[in-house]
Amino acid sequence: MLYYNHSALNNAIKTYGYERAYVFGETNVIKKSDTIIQMPLYMLDFLRPHD
Repeated sequence: MLYYNHSALNNAIKTYGYERAYVFGETNVIKKSDTIIQMPLYMLDFLRPHD
């Protein structure tokens, strides 16, 4: 199931000034805006912590 409306995430981005947010689920890579990017669950293995 795809979710294009992320009201709580949108509020957090505005409140805390995040540059980018990722949503993981059963989907392909979808970039609806420069801020929220949807990615498949298997890509969690490729996350690296920031320095």
